[in-house]
Amino acid sequence: MSQEHENTAVNIKNKKKKKRSRAARLKKKAERETLENQHEIPNVHNTNDSQLNNDISLCDIGANLMDKRFNKDRLEVLKRAEDQNVRCIVMTGTTDYGNKSIVKFISKFQSQHNDSTSMSLYGTCGIHPHYSKSIEENINVWKTMEKIWEGAPKNGIVSIGETGLDYNRNFSKPEIQRKWFEKHIQKSIDLGLPLFCHERDAFEDFIGCIDKVQQMNPEKSLPPLVVHCFTGNEMEAKEYIKRGYYIGFTGCICKNTRGAPQRAILEKGIIPIDRLLIETDCPYMAPPKVDKVYQRRNEPCTLPKVLETCATCLNKDTEILASQ
Repeated sequence: MSQEHENTAVNIKNKKKKKRSRAARLKKKAERETLENQHEIPNVHNTNDSQLNNDISLCDIGANLMDKRFNKDRLEVLKRAEDQNVRCIVMTGTTDYGNKSIVKFISKFQSQHNDSTSMSLYGTCGIHPHYSKSIEENINVWKTMEKIWEGAPKNGIVSIGETGLDYNRNFSKPEIQRKWFEKHIQKSIDLGLPLFCHERDAFEDFIGCIDKVQQMNPEKSLPPLVVHCFTGNEMEAKEYIKRGYYIGFTGCICKNTRGAPQRAILEKGIIPIDRLLIETDCPYMAPPKVDKVYQRRNEPCTLPKVLETCATCLNKDTEILASQ
């Protein structure tokens, strides 16, 4: 066999291997989705679907509504949320562009729609740990946030974040993440604005950064802190509660396999009701089947499903939990 023919044969063999490997991955993904989707969710197309009394209003404490996936129908998304008793949404700031967009959108929405809606919009302002390096590369990103924070809460910004640590992917180096997380914490203490935090696979360093900054400010207290989109374990939940932090749950808790550890934490009563918050983290963290309904994305209108699952775990009436 000539070298050319041999190379061709090797290439064909490698392509077949890749096809088999891809087929295996797709099969595993389908199996996972089958397991996750065992929990049924309400028909979110039906505006009368929510079982909550119309007097009950829910707040989605974390929604990435400036994500480009909402560019074509952002107002319709808000209307669907309102139809499902979600009448307060805190939009999450994660990038320089997102932070500026949130402030502009809140101002425009208030001026154009306040008389025709019961929806209240707020925002956070910060840089997600994935993008910490963007501040390192352009200090104007930080200066812009400082101006936005100084205008809070008149401009609709109610907390500093999203900030924190994410060692799962390390899109920014851990040392860069820690540096700017600590600066977010310091700014929170200086301005008295709550912290909206993200932590993934970085528990020890996460609390280490907070302790470090608190020790540098012995005469000042740490403002309220939310560990949003909690997917940690029982030990971590206990430590956060011990420290007085709030914990946010997303649609992930509704999933059969992935949400089991979080449901167990609620069932054991580890998280007091006054420390429990609910959110969608849309367009991510959808309850089962929702991402197949809305263009493979999550929306704030699915928040009642998160509430319902939390209520079941706590053996509480859904409306009573909502009112608390």
